[in-house]
Amino acid sequence: MKKITLLIGLVLFISSCEKTEEVNKLIGTWELLDNGGLSWYEEPKYWIFTEEDHYHVLYEDDFGIRDIWSRIYCIVDDILSIEFELYKFTVDNNVATFEIPYNGKFYHVTFKKVADIDFDNWLTDIELGSPQFTSSFDEQIDGFAWTGQRLWVVDWPWSSRLAEIDINNGSVIQSMYLSNCHGSIAYGNNTLITGYNGALYFRDPVNGSQTGNISIGSTYGTVDAITHDGSNIWFYARLGQGYDFALAKCDFSGNIIQSATFYSGIGDLAFGNGFLWMALYDNIVKFDPDTWQAVENYQIQDITLSGGNLSLEYINGQLWVVDDQNNFYISNIN
Repeated sequence: MKKITLLIGLVLFISSCEKTEEVNKLIGTWELLDNGGLSWYEEPKYWIFTEEDHYHVLYEDDFGIRDIWSRIYCIVDDILSIEFELYKFTVDNNVATFEIPYNGKFYHVTFKKVADIDFDNWLTDIELGSPQFTSSFDEQIDGFAWTGQRLWVVDWPWSSRLAEIDINNGSVIQSMYLSNCHGSIAYGNNTLITGYNGALYFRDPVNGSQTGNISIGSTYGTVDAITHDGSNIWFYARLGQGYDFALAKCDFSGNIIQSATFYSGIGDLAFGNGFLWMALYDNIVKFDPDTWQAVENYQIQDITLSGGNLSLEYINGQLWVVDDQNNFYISNIN
């Protein structure tokens, strides 16, 4: 009964939204000043309120990786409503303070008003066009690797199947079950590379059989993404059994060369044209491996994922992309 009463109250609240002086105070771009102790998984950089009642959250982390989240908002008196969440707010001298409830506590988060930012250009829109082919592999592809002669794919972690498929039509040539792979694969130094809890495994690039393995240390747990830059191995892995992740680079003995806590959820990695490429759900990031900064953030406009991630590989000078329906695309970004 309490839930029904609350829902009715929220509906009445939203129906009473109208343009007021309080609304006009918020229209514009606001940059985060102080999170008030509130720990976000992704901390926003800007909040934008438009005259058309659109609310945009612009994210950018310390590595320059961006994202955007948009919803409808409304205001009644000094209460802001976004997606049935209510925030009390005040505005004074171009500083807005929002009272945000979370886990039974209230956090006072402050933003300052800044020059308007074109949220439409926060990410670079791209289209992949029609797929080159759709693979007949009967599991969802979660990573793929090109050896120069053979195209290998792995599926979602809980099935852990490895298969060679035809690069011309996606038909399965050979397949096998794995016990030490978590949905990503790479090729380098004449070997296929997969990852599992705290270890990397080497596999024959012709028949997929395991030929060796190395430890990357107990610091790293599940390996979610992996690639090779011509000299070293890059991987994205959970830190231990917790909720933090790291992007790291190691040599073929498992020695860590560079590592940093990395909160953006990387689904796959590829290397090509001197850059590290990252799949983050339906976004692709072009990343400088020397400066550890994003060069460009792309958002794909013409495909819709059904809960899975994109997979990436650089093949013959072009970035290939696979969606969660096993469609293979050749992108025009480089």
